[in-house]
Amino acid sequence: MPDAVTRWCILRTSGGRTLALADSLVAAGIEAWTPRRTLRREKPGRCRLIDGSKPVVEIEAPILPTIVFAPVAAMAELATIAMDQRIEGAGPHPAFSLFRDGDRYPLIGASELSGLRQAEQEEAALLQAIRTAESRAEAKRIHIAGLRRQAERDRAARRAARERLQALRAERRDFAPGLDVVVAEAPSLAGLVGTVVKGLGRKALVSFGGSYAWEIEAWRLSPFHVDEAAARKSTAA
Repeated sequence: MPDAVTRWCILRTSGGRTLALADSLVAAGIEAWTPRRTLRREKPGRCRLIDGSKPVVEIEAPILPTIVFAPVAAMAELATIAMDQRIEGAGPHPAFSLFRDGDRYPLIGASELSGLRQAEQEEAALLQAIRTAESRAEAKRIHIAGLRRQAERDRAARRAARERLQALRAERRDFAPGLDVVVAEAPSLAGLVGTVVKGLGRKALVSFGGSYAWEIEAWRLSPFHVDEAAARKSTAA
């Protein structure tokens, strides 16, 4: 349970792999967690119930797509797994990375997850209320009320994400020419190590080989420490 852990690190993966990553890590003995909810959808096709309505199916989905939390105590193991996946191109878990902000890995306290735990509990209570509603009309009313609450949470989350992104883009960082870097939040460049050609404050020119240099926002770049990667590989061996 999340309450059993006092400090958490953040793992990033693709939205469609969020639940799979959490479940895979738990199966491997790592106490990972991501809040989830169950969505109800009408079943595709022409099938109808006796009353003429379409049957409903339930689909489990993440409340916070792309993000999984894991105990700080497992960071070293997770860093090794992520590095091996990047180098070998495959691994025992869905692909992920440790979320990094500049040269540090942000850590989350247990109290900071209380809102997400409450959202997960509310979603579970909403689903139970729908299942036990005395009539289809009552279930629909409860469902609509839940959708409105979720829409408010989604708007607040998008607003917070926009504000954070604006702050990151406004940040100026100095990257010395010749520095090896990796790029965050850019799937097309995932796993690649580039070299800074020129720092431009809020941006930097980065080469990934050849004569062309990419102009990349500075907040996406983090130094790549070859000695640390080699140390992890030698320890794993």
